[in-house]
Amino acid sequence: MKPSRTPFLALSLLSSLALLSGCYGDVESFAKTTAKHSCKRLAECQRADFEDRYGGDLERCRDETYTDFLNAYDIAQDFNCEYDPDEGKACGSTIKSLRGDCSDEADQDINDACEEIFDCPIGLVPDDSPTPGQLAAEALASFPPEDDEP
Repeated sequence: MKPSRTPFLALSLLSSLALLSGCYGDVESFAKTTAKHSCKRLAECQRADFEDRYGGDLERCRDETYTDFLNAYDIAQDFNCEYDPDEGKACGSTIKSLRGDCSDEADQDINDACEEIFDCPIGLVPDDSPTPGQLAAEALASFPPEDDEP
């Protein structure tokens, strides 16, 4: 009788899921992983801005982006918002998959994917104010394109 592969496959699947949830399961892990991919994208797509802001230092970019996100999270908590790990995973996956795509469409896809990472009670944010999710998306999105005009 051949040994069953089912326990091995189940263990592999569970290990993979644990690794994935570890990247986005809590806000600190999400911020760290997403800062990494956001900074890679910034270095690729906005090299001059990356050099100006961070002196070309990827680690500095990661640290500052991580801190910016945690600051946005603090604001979200002031509105009784909770981090949504499923939305965090979607946001992080989108940033990672588009880190080499410098198009305006990719910027919009990232903003859309990251807008709902916080679950907030309805009616806490005035209509003309950005939601905490929008603040977080702005903190994680790439910077505006450089002005090509002389």
